[in-house]
Amino acid sequence: MMNKYYDACSFIGNWPFRKIHKGKITDLMAEHKKNGITGGLVGCLDSVFFNDPYEGDEEVAKLIRDCGYDFAATVNPMLPGTLEELDSIKTVLGASAIRLYPSNHGYSCASEEAIAVAKRAGELGLKVVVTVRTEDIRIDYCFKQSGVAMADIVALAKACPDTKFLFSNIYVGEAMGIAPAINECNNIWIDISRFNHMLFVIEKALEKIDAKKIIFGSGFPLLTMKCMLLNVEYAEVDDSVKEMIMSSNYEDFIS
Repeated sequence: MMNKYYDACSFIGNWPFRKIHKGKITDLMAEHKKNGITGGLVGCLDSVFFNDPYEGDEEVAKLIRDCGYDFAATVNPMLPGTLEELDSIKTVLGASAIRLYPSNHGYSCASEEAIAVAKRAGELGLKVVVTVRTEDIRIDYCFKQSGVAMADIVALAKACPDTKFLFSNIYVGEAMGIAPAINECNNIWIDISRFNHMLFVIEKALEKIDAKKIIFGSGFPLLTMKCMLLNVEYAEVDDSVKEMIMSSNYEDFIS
């Protein structure tokens, strides 16, 4: 039987700051099929900037699930009623995970609100994806992102040991800087959606990070899927490690 390969970081929808040419679910499915991806975790770009993210997610959650993907709902812990809304995110939207956007929504992951949301998510069986960035933080002429402290996302995961976390859109240097926490905490994984600024990036990451903690993520359609995929395909590592990155690590995280 052919292995199932997963993409832990992909999206559908529009982006308010530049034209997205492949933002439909059919575009995502076609891109995945072309590159041998059979499933994964999909979020909605539109809802990141909705005053009430639930409204944006409500429009696409069933569509994403009906196409065979796991759905990641957008959550802002600083909005009133978020804790109570998690129940509907699980039962009505059928989400497998929630995505936090501290860089866009302007809060610390070490805040009481973020910790409370992450703990409740874990109680409901929802995984928590911490999106370290959506765009390069230096692109300030479009919108202002706040930096995300690595110490804060580690503190969040340690404060919620019963919740599974994926640190998404993290640079390889940032990931290597918190490698001890990633390796030691049973509830932390990272995706490679921003491992795009040095050669031999998978090999370098594996020097410090346990291979069981690394999951493929493309960042599509904000980023080019093939770019991230080639990092794995041409990595000079054992095929069993590539299989973990593309398949079994995601299954461990999402289960």
